[in-house]
Formats: sequence, C-alpha cells, structure tokens
Amino acid sequence: VEVIAHLLGYPAEFTNSSAWAYLNTSLLYWHVFRRWRHLRQSSGAAATDDTLDESVVIEEAGLRMSHVEAYQHRGELLQDLCLYDYISLVRLKRNSNDDSSAAWGEVPFDDGWAPGRRWVQVLRRPGEQATVCLDGYLSKDFAHDDEEPCHRRAAVQHLALFVPWESFLCEESGDINSIWARAREALAPRISCLVDNVQLLRRSAEDAKRDAKQWAATSGDGDPTAAHVEEGGTDEAGAESAATYQSNSIGDATRLIDVVRGAVGTNQVTAKSPELMAMMQQLCRFQQSALCSTAELKATVISEQGDQVKAIKSQQMSASKERERMIQGIQSTPAVWESDRRAALQSVMTGFGEDDIEMTTADSDETAGDADAGMHVEFGPSTSFFAAGKELVTSLTLNKRQSIALLIICRHLDLIRQNDRGDVGQLCQFVGGEGGTGKSRVIEALVELFATKDLSNRLLITATSGTAAARINGITIHSACGFTKDQGAGANTAKDLDGVRLPKQAERFIHGPSRMDWQEKDVLVIDEVSMLGARTLHAVNEQLCRLRGSQQDFGGIPIILFCGDFHQFRPFQERSILLPSAAVSWDVDNSFKAEQRHQHDKAHTLWKKFNTVVMLDEQMRAAGDPVLQRLLKRIRLGVQDGTDLDLLNSRCYQEDRRIPWETGITVVTPLNRNRWNLNMEASLAFQVQQRSMMRIFISEHKWKDGLPMEEEAIMMLSQGDDSAIPVPAVLMFVPGMPVVVNHNTHQGLKLVNGASYTAVEVIVDKAYPGHRISADVTIHFGPPAGILLESETTKDLHFVGMPPGTILLTPMSVRIHCQRKRPWQKNDVSRKGLPCAAAFACTDYKVQSRTLERVALELRGTRTTNVDGRVVPSQCDPYSLYVQLSRCRTLDDIMLVSKVRERDLVGNRVPEEMTAAQARLEKLSDRTVQEALRWFDDQSEWSRRLRYVT
Repeated sequence: VEVIAHLLGYPAEFTNSSAWAYLNTSLLYWHVFRRWRHLRQSSGAAATDDTLDESVVIEEAGLRMSHVEAYQHRGELLQDLCLYDYISLVRLKRNSNDDSSAAWGEVPFDDGWAPGRRWVQVLRRPGEQATVCLDGYLSKDFAHDDEEPCHRRAAVQHLALFVPWESFLCEESGDINSIWARAREALAPRISCLVDNVQLLRRSAEDAKRDAKQWAATSGDGDPTAAHVEEGGTDEAGAESAATYQSNSIGDATRLIDVVRGAVGTNQVTAKSPELMAMMQQLCRFQQSALCSTAELKATVISEQGDQVKAIKSQQMSASKERERMIQGIQSTPAVWESDRRAALQSVMTGFGEDDIEMTTADSDETAGDADAGMHVEFGPSTSFFAAGKELVTSLTLNKRQSIALLIICRHLDLIRQNDRGDVGQLCQFVGGEGGTGKSRVIEALVELFATKDLSNRLLITATSGTAAARINGITIHSACGFTKDQGAGANTAKDLDGVRLPKQAERFIHGPSRMDWQEKDVLVIDEVSMLGARTLHAVNEQLCRLRGSQQDFGGIPIILFCGDFHQFRPFQERSILLPSAAVSWDVDNSFKAEQRHQHDKAHTLWKKFNTVVMLDEQMRAAGDPVLQRLLKRIRLGVQDGTDLDLLNSRCYQEDRRIPWETGITVVTPLNRNRWNLNMEASLAFQVQQRSMMRIFISEHKWKDGLPMEEEAIMMLSQGDDSAIPVPAVLMFVPGMPVVVNHNTHQGLKLVNGASYTAVEVIVDKAYPGHRISADVTIHFGPPAGILLESETTKDLHFVGMPPGTILLTPMSVRIHCQRKRPWQKNDVSRKGLPCAAAFACTDYKVQSRTLERVALELRGTRTTNVDGRVVPSQCDPYSLYVQLSRCRTLDDIMLVSKVRERDLVGNRVPEEMTAAQARLEKLSDRTVQEALRWFDDQSEWSRRLRYVT
C-alpha cells in the first residue's frame, strides 16, 4: 500500500489533499474551559473565572491568529459551522490594507473584535478544503472520568469539535456528558460519520494507552506493581501502535506537557493545582504556535550571551582541594608564610575565610628548613587541656552533660601528654541524644579547644554525609579515608561495601608524609553515626590501620568520638552497628554473604568498645514548647497513642487547606513523586510572588542502545532526581529560589549533597538557547552552563569572574540503568544537567539534623499500593516519623499535608532490639556521668559547679 501511495504522489498520507490544518485537542479543552462557566463549576474551578489567562501569541509581524481564537468571532454568515468544518473551509489571512475592497471568498470578522481588523477569513474554493489533523490527546472515554485531570474531557472535546459553540456555551445545568448526548443526536449525518471515525483523524489509541501507563506508573513512588496495566491485544499489536520517539526539541516540549499534565492528575498530591494548570495552558499554546515545525520553533529563540565557566571551575576545584587538606590537618600543606598557614587553618576550622594558599619552591625550602630541630619557648602559666576545657565550658555556656562530654576528652588528652604519647589506652566515646540537644556544640567546643592550643592538625572532624560534615566544618569519613561513591563498576576496584568502593589497588600505597600526618592525629570525630553502616565502619577501620601503619583498632588513634542519634535514619543499604549480625535478618536478598556477616560482626565488636557514653538530655530546639517536647519524648519511648493522634490532627491539619508557599514554608515528604510535583507547583507560585522570569531547563538525555519508544521517553522525563540520580529531568529556575545540591561536588567549599542555597542566576549555555513560551517563561532544551548559588557558607568567597559571595555549580552526567522499580524503562540512558533541585519540598533524609522555621509534613511511607483502584501510601517509617516531627521549635509551626492515619502514629515504634540497644546506651551514660563527677572531685569548686549546672 505504501509503494502504491508513493507512486500516486501521496508522500505523506493516503489522500490527495494538498491543504492541511492542525488542531491541538489538548489545548482545545482549555479554550472551552475558559469560556464555559458551567464546565468550570462542574469541575470545582469556578473560583478561577476572573483570573484565567487570556494571553495571546505575538510574533515579529504582530498578533498570530489561531483558528480557535478566530472561530468565536467568525460572524453571522459562518455562525452555523462547527469548529471542525470551520478549520477545513476557512483559512486566515493577514489583511495588510484595511481600505482595499474584499476579494473572492473573503469574510470579515465581527466588527467589535479589534484583532479582526487586521485579519480576514478566506473561504477555500470547492474541492480544496483542508484536511483537519488532530494533534494532542483526544479522549473517547465518556464513562470513566474519575481518573481524568480534565473534567468530562471526552464530551467537552467532542462538543468543541462538532457542535457550534454558541449552542452549548449557554448551558448552565446538567451533566456535560448528557449535553453532548443530546447534541450528538441532532448532528447531521456527515458530521455523525466524522464522530464515529474520529480516531482515524489521528492515532489516538496509542495516546490513550500511553496515558494509561503514565497515570499507573506515576501513581506511586518506586512501586513495581503500579506500572502494570492492561493494554489489550497482543504484544505485536502493541508494538505496531507504539509511538515513535521524537528526538528533538519539539519532542521534548511535547513530553514536558505530558509531565505537567501528569502532575495535576487525580491521584497526585498536586491534583488540579491552579499553578500547574495555568502552566499547562501556556505550554499548550506554545505547542500550537511554535511546535508545528522546526522553523516555527526557531523563530522563538532568544539571543543570549553564554559565559565561559572553565576558569571558574578550575579556581573552585583548587580551592576546595586545598581546604580539604587543611581540614585534614595535612602538615605538608604549603603556605607562603607559616603564620599565614596558621591563620588559614584557623579560618577553615571556624568556618572558612577567603585565604588563597599558594606554594612556591622557595617557600617549600624555607618551610622545610623551619621544620628542622628547634625549640619554641612560651612564657606564662602552663595550661592543661582540662583547664582550657573549663574555660570553654564557661565561654560557650555548655550545659552539664555537654561539659562532661568535653572534659572527659580533655582529661584523656592530658594523660596522653603526661605520658609522652605512651600507652594510656584508647578512649572510645559516644555522645548521643535526641535532635536539638546540642551534640554539634560539643564538636564546636572541641574544635575551639584545639584551635586555642594551636594543634588543629591533630584533630579530624568528619561525618557520614556531606551536609552533616559541612555543618561542623568537616569532611565526609569517606573522603578522609579515600573512599568514593560507587556510580559504576570501575576497573581494579574492591567493592567491599554497599554504595562505597575502596581505593584502587595502585592507590593503596601510603606516602611517607601522608602516614606521618595520620600518625599525628589525636582525635577522630565521626558525626551522624546512626547512618554509619557496619560494613562501612569495618572498611574505615581497615583503612585507618593502613594509613597509620598500625594494627590497633582505628589505627591506634588515641581518641575516637562518635556523635549521633540512633532514633534517626539508619544506614542506606547496610545494617546498623548497634546490633550483631545474629540479631537481624540476612535473608532479604542474596547480597549478604558470609564475608559480609563477618565484616558486620567485626564492626559491631568495634562499636562495643564505646563504653564511655554521654547522652544529652536538655532539649534546646523545642525548649519553648512543652507540648511538642512531650510528644517527641513519647514517640522516642514508643508509647504514643490515640490522644497524640488527635492532638496532631486537631492542631496541625485542616481539610482542603492549600500549602502557603508565600510564607517560605518547607514541605517534608518521603515520596519522591510528591516532592517533584510539589516543587513544580511551588516554583510557579514563587515566580508569581516574585514577579520574575522563569527559565525551564530540560536535561539532556542520550539513549545507549538505540532510541526508545515515545512512552518510555515521557516516563523518563517524569523521573526526577533521587538518591541514585542526582540530576533532575526538569529544572524550573526562578532567581532567588531555594535549591538543594544533590552531589558532593566541592567538599572543601561545602558544596555537598544536601547543602541548601539560594539560586542567584544561571549562566545560559549558548548550545541551548531559550525559547519564549510567554512574556515571563522561557524554555531551554538542555542544561545551563552553570548556576550561581549563595548562602552563609559562601559569603566570604570571591572567585575571579564571579560576584562576591557566590559559588558556581556546573552540570554533570549520570547513567540511569534499567531497574526493577522502573519496569517501563527498556534502555539505559545518560542524563546531563545540574545536580540540584528546588528545595521548596525536600525528602525526610535531606532535612535530618536541620532546624526549620515552618514545615508541612507528610507522615507517610516511601511506597504505595493500589487498593480498589486507589493509590494508598504505606505506613510511615518510625524513624521518619520522629525526624519529621522534630524539625521545628513549636507545634504551631507544623502543618500536615494530609491527615495522620492511626497506623502512621499509634504503635508505630522502632524494632524492639533497637530499643534494647538504645536502653543500654542510657545505662552506660548514667554510669559515665557518675564516674566523671567522681574524677572531678579533686577539683572541688569545679565539681560543685558541674553538679548543679543545668
């Protein structure tokens, strides 16, 4: 058939028509929606009548007229034409001379319509009518409307196409489907035939199947069962109807419309969001006006200047590496003068300054000469660590248990100095306590202690995550030990633990100066140890032994300080160090072999050495709200009941309450799908509030093994960032918006995973120019060259070519592999874009250890299941329950996105074995505090002060 069609001269379609007219049916629905009050009332959107967008498309030649806009002003002569016939019989022509006489077939618009003075309707000659091609999603499903984001979509689209608008826009009552049914009976036979065969006007069946899959797959977050829907027919039929992937900017823009449409679906947290629905209308208008052809799209390009960022990236990389070395206290870190080096070190330990540290050969020789044998004499009273610690307790106003935690370390440091680093035993100390009790204050005091003694190089501050490390001016324990996050199997690597790989074999050689630096360490601090997995701890211990050349635990470092709260999040893909391997199930999958169990038990043995325990118990974050304090305490004890449930729902939840984005509220949700949709809505609301320009950046996708089907490409564009994918598919940028970084980029500059910033501006990549969607929205079909960020951590930074107080984040590429949780993905794909996302809504993991002024919480689980066609989230994780509720200072600052279910709170407690392990820590803490008070008895005055301090 195709050969015959080609021989007959029909290269595009099986018709001899030479005129084509395109109509977007998705956009058509919204044209009717804006003008039909009864439809808006039936859909529950009547309140928006007076604020509906009435913008028009303007080109260089002036107003661009569409058939849909012109149809309403076609005049009395054409009044009886339905829209389908109007598009087929009438073409629109710009009237350059208003005074000229009318030519054959020209029909003027209504006199009262101002734009019609510059345009004229021209009737096509007999036999030359245009073939109408329907684009977009045309629904034929009149029966099932509950799952549709558009109320009575099928009936509205058919009325708009085949019935003159004046005959139904005046309807003010009755069901929309019934109105269409009555109109259907009155149609002329020719129009009825078109209605019966409307699916032949475009391949709507593939759209329906694609949309059905999209709604199913996006109904949950990582639930494999949610993506399996009945497709009907055989696999072969499905393959024949599969949409062809359009690998250009037009395809990207069309898929973006599908993503936004999915976000306003019935099952989504942003269902019927006014902000998203308005954006969808703008995108649909853009599709009709600019996506008809590549030439039309090119006409919307905005000329912009792209700046060079390579030099800035080089500056930041050098500065970050230098400061990482300074944090680690590496003695060979060069400096122009020793005094400058000490000043820079002090600056780093207290929050980073803007010192530029350089090294010349002469400076190296001078520094090496200064390192020869010599003597440094200081005059004045001798100050022990214990005495210096007491002064810090007073100056930093530490409470009783914070003071004890610090002074125990001071006492042990004095013993080390008195015995000239002899064998005084290793101090393994744990400082715990619920969130907001001031664990970081103990670390801050320890940093200050070593800084005042000019011994900062003997202290190493680390944490299990980039954000936790940045908050205490440290680095991650992975970086300190030379581990890297495993984003793919590298050559010659030993993958000894989940998500982390050890250095390559060639990198395991320890350089002499590096070993000396490590051997000088007196104290190692690891914060947020609740997220320190047992096998990671085993690998850390093995690496420290290699680095220090010692087989003692932790390489023989005299003092090991762990800080954290085991009631907060557990390790990712690992087991907690609190429990031995026998206490947990190892049959979840096949990834835990005998070797891993052996490593786990060795790590647990290391943990058992931490018998010096100080549990902080003075709540500082929620000190002003006894009701919230009581609730958090009951959740930690696992005794929360129905009264607590009633308290939360009565104080924090209000039915149908919108999220007040204008107040600067932060939404915390464990569901990534909800976070992606909420951030889209919030970004649009922020743009309106700021009256600013929005840029939409679509990340670049490159498919590995051939091109995907269109359905897969749409689903990939709707797949945002998560723990394994730091790059979002779509980034909506508005100057001044909050963002969170998803990748450890420059640890020395605190540009790390989880760090919060304010987005100042983007640097546009000239390879991906902007296309104007509307007066205040521009779309880019690729990532920017970079984004400028600012925060408290950047205020002292100043890089050449950048505004003071800012830092640059540039795009990165990440490989997205096929996984079971994404059953729709058939091909691996590489995504390139900025490793950051809007921070209006964050996951519960990203807010751990943060204090937020106002939050909206979603106390739900991380997965969803389908129950009778409804998407039901799983039970809230007990650790997430506590982390979310403990972020604010008062209960009045907490809002609930959805009502708390009984199973999310009542009886939702951590496993009994974890409770028992934490009870052991409380007993050890009581013993440690009593012993510490006895140790200090010889300091009678100080001991009395310590006993009564609160």
